[in-house]
Amino acid sequence: MNETSTSEPVGADDVLSAEQWRAEASRLFGPDALKWRFVCPSCGHVAAVEDWKNAGAKDTQAAFSCVGRYIGADDSHTFKKDGGPCTYAGGGLIGLNPVAVRGENGAITRVFAFANPAHA
Repeated sequence: MNETSTSEPVGADDVLSAEQWRAEASRLFGPDALKWRFVCPSCGHVAAVEDWKNAGAKDTQAAFSCVGRYIGADDSHTFKKDGGPCTYAGGGLIGLNPVAVRGENGAITRVFAFANPAHA
């Protein structure tokens, strides 16, 4: 675990339900989902859901692709863990998203780890 992340990568058997994932987010950041913060696994940039929303990203992109994709970042920070933001996309060829969440429909989505509230 690094200083900006609160969760370790999960194995194939370590899948959170959407309910468990939301409960952990609420515990860490409070009930307002716009305030929930995540760390990009590629560059280390920490962003809140409201940052993705303000950048014009779809709801499904928060905690899935770096917010840098939506604010005009370039590739200079991608895969460098230097604080970004970068252009990393969770659905691309290289999947780094460490947390597996099973949605209500049964599908598993891999998302960014929660940011450490002390560093948010």
